[in-house]
Amino acid sequence: FSYCSGLTNIIIPENVQKIGDRLFEGCSGIVKVMWNVKNCTTGGSYSYIFSGCDKFTDLEIGENVEIIPEGVFKNTKITSLIIPDSVTEIGEETFEGCRNITSVVIGKNLKNIKKWAFEGCIRLVEIINHSDLELEKGSKDNGYIASNVINLKTDGESGVVNNGGYLFYTYD
Repeated sequence: FSYCSGLTNIIIPENVQKIGDRLFEGCSGIVKVMWNVKNCTTGGSYSYIFSGCDKFTDLEIGENVEIIPEGVFKNTKITSLIIPDSVTEIGEETFEGCRNITSVVIGKNLKNIKKWAFEGCIRLVEIINHSDLELEKGSKDNGYIASNVINLKTDGESGVVNNGGYLFYTYD
Protein backbone atom coordinates (compact mmCIF):
# COMPACT_ATOMS: atom_id res chain seq x y z
CA PHE A 1 0.00 0.00 0.00
CA SER A 2 3.02 2.34 0.13
CA TYR A 3 2.43 5.72 -1.47
CA CYS A 4 -1.27 5.10 -2.09
CA SER A 5 -2.56 8.65 -1.63
CA GLY A 6 -6.22 7.61 -1.99
CA LEU A 7 -6.36 5.84 1.38
CA THR A 8 -8.00 7.98 4.07
CA ASN A 9 -9.22 5.64 6.81
CA ILE A 10 -7.53 2.36 7.73
CA ILE A 11 -8.96 -0.45 9.85
CA ILE A 12 -6.44 -3.06 10.98
CA PRO A 13 -8.45 -6.15 12.03
CA GLU A 14 -7.98 -8.21 15.19
CA ASN A 15 -6.58 -11.33 13.49
CA VAL A 16 -3.48 -9.67 11.93
CA GLN A 17 -0.32 -11.33 13.25
CA LYS A 18 2.45 -9.26 11.63
CA ILE A 19 2.62 -5.84 10.01
CA GLY A 20 5.29 -5.43 7.32
CA ASP A 21 7.86 -2.66 7.21
CA ARG A 22 6.74 0.59 5.54
CA LEU A 23 3.29 -0.89 4.81
CA PHE A 24 1.54 2.48 4.63
CA GLU A 25 4.61 4.67 4.09
CA GLY A 26 3.85 7.80 2.11
CA CYS A 27 0.08 7.29 2.13
CA SER A 28 -0.46 11.02 2.39
CA GLY A 29 -4.26 10.80 2.50
CA ILE A 30 -4.52 8.70 5.69
CA VAL A 31 -6.29 10.67 8.40
CA LYS A 32 -7.57 7.98 10.77
CA VAL A 33 -6.43 4.51 11.82
CA MET A 34 -8.55 2.04 13.78
CA TRP A 35 -6.06 -0.37 15.38
CA ASN A 36 -7.92 -3.53 16.43
CA VAL A 37 -4.96 -5.92 16.46
CA LYS A 38 -5.04 -7.95 19.65
CA ASN A 39 -1.35 -8.85 19.61
CA CYS A 40 0.98 -8.66 16.60
CA THR A 41 4.58 -7.96 15.73
CA THR A 42 6.24 -5.47 13.42
CA GLY A 43 9.62 -5.36 11.78
CA GLY A 44 10.87 -3.47 14.85
CA SER A 45 11.59 0.13 15.70
CA TYR A 46 12.71 0.89 12.15
CA SER A 47 9.61 -0.47 10.45
CA TYR A 48 8.18 3.03 9.71
CA ILE A 49 4.73 1.64 9.03
CA PHE A 50 3.04 5.06 8.80
CA SER A 51 6.07 7.16 7.85
CA GLY A 52 5.14 10.11 5.65
CA CYS A 53 1.43 9.93 6.50
CA ASP A 54 1.37 13.65 7.22
CA LYS A 55 -2.41 13.92 7.77
CA PHE A 56 -2.63 10.94 10.16
CA THR A 57 -3.83 12.61 13.37
CA ASP A 58 -6.61 10.34 14.62
CA LEU A 59 -5.80 6.97 16.19
CA GLU A 60 -8.43 4.75 17.76
CA ILE A 61 -7.20 1.70 19.65
CA GLY A 62 -9.73 -1.14 19.89
CA GLU A 63 -11.00 -2.58 23.16
CA ASN A 64 -9.41 -6.02 22.52
CA VAL A 65 -5.85 -4.80 21.92
CA GLU A 66 -3.40 -6.26 24.45
CA ILE A 67 0.00 -5.14 23.14
CA ILE A 68 0.80 -2.13 20.99
CA PRO A 69 3.89 -3.32 19.10
CA GLU A 70 7.31 -1.79 18.73
CA GLY A 71 7.67 1.28 16.52
CA VAL A 72 4.21 1.05 14.96
CA PHE A 73 3.17 4.73 15.26
CA LYS A 74 6.66 6.25 15.37
CA ASN A 75 6.92 9.81 13.98
CA THR A 76 3.22 10.19 13.17
CA LYS A 77 1.06 13.30 13.70
CA ILE A 78 -1.31 11.76 16.29
CA THR A 79 -2.71 14.49 18.56
CA SER A 80 -4.15 12.56 21.51
CA LEU A 81 -4.22 9.00 22.70
CA ILE A 82 -6.63 6.85 24.69
CA ILE A 83 -5.10 3.54 25.72
CA PRO A 84 -7.98 1.14 26.55
CA ASP A 85 -8.09 -1.04 29.67
CA SER A 86 -7.25 -4.14 27.58
CA VAL A 87 -3.71 -2.91 26.77
CA THR A 88 -1.02 -4.37 29.05
CA GLU A 89 2.12 -3.33 27.17
CA ILE A 90 3.43 -0.62 24.85
CA GLY A 91 6.50 -1.64 22.83
CA GLU A 92 9.80 0.16 22.33
CA GLU A 93 9.65 3.38 20.33
CA THR A 94 5.93 2.89 19.64
CA PHE A 95 5.07 6.62 19.75
CA GLU A 96 8.61 8.00 19.56
CA GLY A 97 8.78 11.33 17.77
CA CYS A 98 5.02 11.90 17.82
CA ARG A 99 5.49 15.62 18.42
CA ASN A 100 1.78 16.46 18.23
CA ILE A 101 0.49 14.24 21.05
CA THR A 102 -0.75 16.58 23.77
CA SER A 103 -2.59 14.18 26.08
CA VAL A 104 -2.66 10.48 26.92
CA VAL A 105 -5.29 8.56 28.89
CA ILE A 106 -3.84 5.31 30.26
CA GLY A 107 -6.18 2.37 30.87
CA LYS A 108 -6.18 0.51 34.16
CA ASN A 109 -4.33 -2.66 33.02
CA LEU A 110 -1.21 -1.14 31.47
CA LYS A 111 1.76 -2.80 33.18
CA ASN A 112 4.74 -2.05 30.96
CA ILE A 113 5.86 0.86 28.78
CA LYS A 114 9.10 -0.13 27.09
CA LYS A 115 12.08 2.14 26.53
CA TRP A 116 11.74 5.18 24.32
CA ALA A 117 8.04 4.50 23.69
CA PHE A 118 7.21 8.21 24.07
CA GLU A 119 10.64 9.79 23.60
CA GLY A 120 10.44 13.01 21.59
CA CYS A 121 6.74 13.63 22.33
CA ILE A 122 7.56 17.24 23.17
CA ARG A 123 3.95 18.48 23.36
CA LEU A 124 2.75 15.72 25.69
CA VAL A 125 1.71 17.89 28.63
CA GLU A 126 -1.07 15.84 30.21
CA ILE A 127 -1.48 12.24 31.35
CA ILE A 128 -4.58 10.76 32.97
CA ASN A 129 -3.26 7.56 34.54
CA HIS A 130 -5.81 4.89 35.53
CA SER A 131 -3.12 2.18 35.83
CA ASP A 132 -0.89 1.13 38.71
CA LEU A 133 2.18 2.51 36.92
CA GLU A 134 4.02 5.02 39.06
CA LEU A 135 4.61 8.06 36.88
CA GLU A 136 6.53 11.13 37.93
CA LYS A 137 6.64 14.51 36.18
CA GLY A 138 9.91 15.01 34.34
CA SER A 139 10.92 11.36 34.58
CA LYS A 140 12.41 9.43 31.68
CA ASP A 141 11.21 6.15 33.19
CA ASN A 142 8.34 4.30 31.54
CA GLY A 143 9.43 5.15 28.02
CA TYR A 144 9.74 8.92 28.64
CA ILE A 145 5.96 9.25 28.90
CA ALA A 146 6.08 11.87 31.67
CA SER A 147 9.27 13.69 30.65
CA ASN A 148 7.44 16.89 29.55
CA VAL A 149 4.16 16.48 31.39
CA ILE A 150 2.61 19.36 33.35
CA ASN A 151 -0.72 17.77 34.34
CA LEU A 152 -0.45 14.27 35.81
CA LYS A 153 -3.69 13.00 37.27
CA THR A 154 -5.54 9.79 38.01
CA ASP A 155 -9.07 10.80 37.01
CA GLY A 156 -11.13 13.43 35.27
CA GLU A 157 -11.26 14.80 31.76
CA SER A 158 -8.50 16.26 29.65
CA GLY A 159 -7.83 19.93 30.22
CA VAL A 160 -5.74 20.33 27.05
CA VAL A 161 -6.99 22.32 24.07
CA ASN A 162 -4.90 22.57 20.90
CA ASN A 163 -5.89 25.70 19.01
CA GLY A 164 -3.89 26.25 15.84
CA GLY A 165 -0.79 24.63 17.33
CA TYR A 166 -1.01 26.61 20.59
CA LEU A 167 -1.71 24.51 23.67
CA PHE A 168 -4.04 25.69 26.39
CA TYR A 169 -4.59 23.65 29.54
CA THR A 170 -5.91 23.88 33.06
CA TYR A 171 -3.91 22.86 36.11
CA ASP A 172 -5.27 20.64 38.82
